[in-house]
Amino acid sequence: MSLPELNRGDVIEDYTLQDPLGKGSFGVVHSQTIQVFKAKSNKYGTVALKAMLKIRFKEHNGFLGKLVENERTALSLLNSDHVIKLYDYFETRDFAIFILEYCEGGTLDEYWQKNQCVIPQFQALIFFKQLLKGMKTLHKQKIIHRDLKMANILLHRDVLKIADLGFCHLLKNQDDLAVGNLGSTGTMAPETIEGKPYGLQADMFAVGVILYQMIFSKFPFNSANKYTFLNDVKNESICKAYITLDPPKFKLKSQDVVDQNIKDLLSNMLKYDPKQRLKWSDLFSNQIFMGQSSMSIIKDHTQYLADIDAQKNKLFYKNAEENEKQYETQNPINDEQILNEILKTNDKFQDLLSQSKKKSNKPKMNSYNQQIENQKLQQSEILVQEQNKIDLKEIDIINKYIKAKQPISCLSIIYNDMKQFRHKQVFDCIFVSYILIKQIYYSHYKLRAEIKQNKFFPQLIQQQTFKTFMKEFDEENEFLSIHLSFEYQTVQANLKKLEKYLKPNWTCEASELSQTQKFQDIYREVLQNYLNIIAKEELKQQGEPNPERLRYIAMVINILDYEELITINDIDKGIAGIKNRDINELIQFIQNSIQ
Repeated sequence: MSLPELNRGDVIEDYTLQDPLGKGSFGVVHSQTIQVFKAKSNKYGTVALKAMLKIRFKEHNGFLGKLVENERTALSLLNSDHVIKLYDYFETRDFAIFILEYCEGGTLDEYWQKNQCVIPQFQALIFFKQLLKGMKTLHKQKIIHRDLKMANILLHRDVLKIADLGFCHLLKNQDDLAVGNLGSTGTMAPETIEGKPYGLQADMFAVGVILYQMIFSKFPFNSANKYTFLNDVKNESICKAYITLDPPKFKLKSQDVVDQNIKDLLSNMLKYDPKQRLKWSDLFSNQIFMGQSSMSIIKDHTQYLADIDAQKNKLFYKNAEENEKQYETQNPINDEQILNEILKTNDKFQDLLSQSKKKSNKPKMNSYNQQIENQKLQQSEILVQEQNKIDLKEIDIINKYIKAKQPISCLSIIYNDMKQFRHKQVFDCIFVSYILIKQIYYSHYKLRAEIKQNKFFPQLIQQQTFKTFMKEFDEENEFLSIHLSFEYQTVQANLKKLEKYLKPNWTCEASELSQTQKFQDIYREVLQNYLNIIAKEELKQQGEPNPERLRYIAMVINILDYEELITINDIDKGIAGIKNRDINELIQFIQNSIQ
């Protein structure tokens, strides 16, 4: 059974659908959950209509439905030139409909990329000022965004507007702390990633990342995954018992000079510890708000910053921070405390060694006492060695399993892209989608079990970083199990209609939620059959080839044999290689892979 879908020309109440809108804060076009269109209305003129399938709202224990309600509640509270406006909300039989302000300039991320990932300092400060005004509107309503990034900020005639408030959190008070790992690696505050309570300071970090990204053409920290990001943002490289610092780099792509005030501001906004991070009440004391810049180009544009009342903003945030709760972690033991304990143990051991060396100056102990003392020294030495081993093992094991997880992540990318790929027949993808999520789930489950069977696991799980790593693994496994259950139910509901698409030897997988012994063979056959269908259809299309669709098909080719995929050393390099191929190379690659 195909899911309900909207199309250009459809009329919903007063709204006539026009062109679909691309990826960005408005949503993802033609996914199986969200569709977004430019629309015409007699009442509001040109608007953006975002339609979300209500059937999806109960998935993941109702999480998706809560996000929709969250966004609706937040947008209804906000009224600012720098936050996207919600004109109307209503529901049809199949869809929940948001009628939003239409922004013709696309996202800030798209604007940044069109400008070779460089926004001049004066323009970046103008956007920064507008962003701060929008954030104050959120904070007045006790809302923290939690997923602030350039892709969630829209532009309309050079006016910046904060959007995509599905992940936002409404605090009872500005000084309250929230808990929940939501957001995007790169802009998400470290305390959010680590599962610690967080407040307005989480948004301070995200705003700092966006300002840095606009000016310096990249993220301030390595955002390849959450663990490299956390290590980088902590400015730490732990090697046994010492730490070396490596602060964010302030280097432009051009030969221009960076204003020292901007450097100082960013250094304080991007602190790992929210208690050390720049407070919102102190933000407006920076010289860039006082028109005192070291660069004439920024001085010449201070009129764009003049409409920020620094004093009023300081007073607002000062009041919000007056009763700020003491920052505390959910787990009273953190990495720094563990490191301190290792150092203390080292000190105690060194003291024991010193005492041992001086034993010639003390009265001789009898043989039995000497043996006891030697055992104590040996035990202390073993304790220190084991603790240092665990400290290094933690990093080694996390890196090992991040690498082992790469094939699973690769499959997950294809699975998500498959939901957005426009298939000629919906039944072309139902069974392959089920087989793919089955491969993802059981591979993930086995890897998770392998980690828990590691002999160092009981000690490692006491470490905060490893605990965060495992928490994410467990959450992912639960999330994947929900997807597997949904895909299985979809197959069962459409089994009769799927019969003509299934080969006789595939039916054993259709009837069993678990993997059969023939699963890997069936997986290869199903994926190859799917490739043949979509590749042949795409190659016979008239007109200009679609590079994005060709790249998706090329990615499918790369996962045809999962057992071969897990032997590849650098999967990310292979993915990057596909993205960099030109259209003719992609077509040739696809033609050679069709059977």
